[in-house]
Amino acid sequence: MQRYMTFVKVLGISLLAGAGLLGLVVILGMTRYSPFLNTYLSSTVVMAVLGGLLGFAVFAAIGGIALLKARSLKKAGVPFIILFVTFAVGAPTALFTIVETQVIKGEIDLARISTLYSTAPEWETRAETIRQGILRGAELTPLPARTPLNATIHSLRVHGNYSVENVYFESFPGFFVTGNLYRPAGPIAAGLHPVILVPHGHHNHNARFEQEIQQIATSFARLGANVFTYDMVGKGESNQTEHERAFTLTLQLWNSMRVLDFMLGLNDSDPSRVGMTGASGGGTQTFLLAAVDSRLNISAPVVMVSSYIYGGCPCENGMPIHRGNGYATNNAEIAALHAPQPMLLVSDGDDWTRFTPVLEFPFIQRIYGFYGLVNNVVNAHFPSEEHDYGVSKRNASMHFFADQFGLDISRIEDASRSINETANVMETMDTMRAFTGAYPRPVYAHQGEESIRSALHALQPGWQPAVYPVIDGGGLVPIVSCVGLAALSVIARSRRKMKYRF
Repeated sequence: MQRYMTFVKVLGISLLAGAGLLGLVVILGMTRYSPFLNTYLSSTVVMAVLGGLLGFAVFAAIGGIALLKARSLKKAGVPFIILFVTFAVGAPTALFTIVETQVIKGEIDLARISTLYSTAPEWETRAETIRQGILRGAELTPLPARTPLNATIHSLRVHGNYSVENVYFESFPGFFVTGNLYRPAGPIAAGLHPVILVPHGHHNHNARFEQEIQQIATSFARLGANVFTYDMVGKGESNQTEHERAFTLTLQLWNSMRVLDFMLGLNDSDPSRVGMTGASGGGTQTFLLAAVDSRLNISAPVVMVSSYIYGGCPCENGMPIHRGNGYATNNAEIAALHAPQPMLLVSDGDDWTRFTPVLEFPFIQRIYGFYGLVNNVVNAHFPSEEHDYGVSKRNASMHFFADQFGLDISRIEDASRSINETANVMETMDTMRAFTGAYPRPVYAHQGEESIRSALHALQPGWQPAVYPVIDGGGLVPIVSCVGLAALSVIARSRRKMKYRF
């Protein structure tokens, strides 16, 4: 009986510990976690949740004290007590782990990173380290030789004051970029035009053929820009290898560089006005190219820049670009590599960009402030919207690019200053295809990652795989693991000493 009661006392102590953890959660919810909870939930819901947790903490504390004072306990109640203790201790521990390694991890990372520089020269040293680290981590050091694009442009369609053509070219021999070229037509076709790249995201299940992508490109062309939309690797017509592979990051970054080569090779493109915008995975492609290619002087990553989420696909996080020799970073700092060039951050309230106004945007503003150009970075936040490049987000981007490129926004807006998309013609997938019966994909095209990787590295004399530091765990994961192992050790020793009867 004495051994049995010892076990009961241990359960009582565990309940008190759980009550303490729950109390700490409530305190942190009212202080440290408050801005994030209030972004996720209404103030009423936050108070209800914290009140519920506080009530449960009190209940757990009373239960723990009762067990410590108890002189006997029916055996039938022990399993229930074990379950209660598991929840009381496990729930706050899990909450700490999730919040600290996800949401708060971004705040912690940015606070730590911010101490590394306080002037423009210090930042530029750090920026160059990260920039070279991205290229090295993406296996693009040295950069591959820029081979002839061998571009094919066909099937011209003119829709009022803009035109669309189908395009394919080789980013390196045997590997093809597929896309559509939108250009001003009619009276606005004269002169040089800004260049805008529009990669699509993972939410665009039909790749560049999605109406969302067509709307963006068409409006930009009507505004007076040369625009190129193109497929992610492994999506749409770019089907020479699978998409969800780490090396896709390398291919997409190189493809974007070659898209710039193609667009700047057009005789009516203005190399002094070059921009890029994309949502979700297209946003990742946008800030990565802006980070490493100085030809891009305006960027607008949409619903993607976060300090604690690096994307949900290997094409965004599969290569070791966030940690290398001499640095560890996140996507917010990578986006800041574009400073002091103009940048629009578009965020919403339904994904990992919900914290942008209070977390990533102020961090990036500080870096722009080193140059005295804090107003060169802008945040358009849509708290009630979802993860997409919807009408209001497109409206924000159109006005931003028009202001930066000196374009007449009245060409495409209505009386309310909203973008009028009624003149945009949505084309069918078959109409937009780069590869057709008349223009088939060349038979020498590579197939499979191994063949493609070998062909790319053959253009990089002296290329060697980089060696990277081991990435350690973050936040409370190591602490929680150690505590868990210690608890298991204590339990194991107790079981050796006591024979409980259930």
